[in-house]
Amino acid sequence: MISAQTIKGSIDELGAITKVELCVMDLNGDIVASTTEREMLDISIITSFAQSPVDSQVIGDVHLFKILDEGEPSYVLLAKGDSEHAYMVGKIGVSQLQNLIVAYKERYDRNNFFQNLLLDNMLLIDVYNRARKLKVEVNVPRVIILVEVKHSNDNTAQELLGSIMHHIQVIM
Repeated sequence: MISAQTIKGSIDELGAITKVELCVMDLNGDIVASTTEREMLDISIITSFAQSPVDSQVIGDVHLFKILDEGEPSYVLLAKGDSEHAYMVGKIGVSQLQNLIVAYKERYDRNNFFQNLLLDNMLLIDVYNRARKLKVEVNVPRVIILVEVKHSNDNTAQELLGSIMHHIQVIM
């Protein structure tokens, strides 16, 4: 998951550029990162907003936004300031943080690593560094099975591969 330090750096930069006070809280109302020392809203308001079906809300001069991870709320972003300006900055912050969440997931995802390796989308030094971070042994023989089917609705290949994988797991 994305670190609090990364979130802090991101909202600090955005806040410094836009002069809007920003705060990111988890779904329990605990502050993850903030550009201000002042408390913007009561924790009960944050938690009830996090549980509500809406994606954004305005309370006074504070805009609340949900930061989603695969459609599920992960954090709440608060943006305090001039109504239209704070709303726009909040939307930009949400977009930026959601993209960071996706980027961090891809960076630490083994399937994504192997896919990029097969597609030759990585430099050799990156291969070794990411393999080490993902705890993937480098000098281990691996097999790639490429299956071409004539009809997209033919499930025979999928069943065959499932059976092969089951037998491999039983042998190991």
